[in-house]
Amino acid sequence: MPKERRFPAITKAIRTASEQLAKMPPSTEVETLRSDVRSIEAEVDGWTVTPPEAPQREGMMQRILAIHLTITRLVRRT
Repeated sequence: MPKERRFPAITKAIRTASEQLAKMPPSTEVETLRSDVRSIEAEVDGWTVTPPEAPQREGMMQRILAIHLTITRLVRRT
């Protein structure tokens, strides 16, 4: 089963963060966030081999939400 179907909320949150970051002007902070999103995406891709427990999924969502919060703060500053 594709990861989009197994983890739709997480996959959508990753995609949304990537899309928002793609629209932002380059900066060190934006590049760090892009790197964080790529790292999260790679980790979630690995879940097709070893599905995560609920605490791991919740922790991942917290990481993604923290990125979204940082993006929102950056947008407000510009």
